[in-house]
Amino acid sequence: MINKVGGVHALTLDTKEGIAESRNFCPLYSINEEAATGTSNGALTYYLFQNHILNEINQKYLFLQGHRMGRPSNIVTKLINKNNPRVMVGGKAVILSKGELY
Repeated sequence: MINKVGGVHALTLDTKEGIAESRNFCPLYSINEEAATGTSNGALTYYLFQNHILNEINQKYLFLQGHRMGRPSNIVTKLINKNNPRVMVGGKAVILSKGELY
């Protein structure tokens, strides 16, 4: 593990759709690339708010991910409560497999 970094959420704000298009890699946990990463896009929403790139509360923001790997994902975030900001994350999902853990 180089510099103890487990993963990278690479992004560009230069996109025609959505706020950002991103790719998420986490080789430490054998994840070559993720199609949708709600936690990273939620954190990105808060970062963009703190740096005055996003300013609207209660507005939905669209983040694109997974397009380059052929599994396009639209992740929707929303900032709530201007005095004590929180980020809500959502989107549509498709079940790819089912199983049981014991």
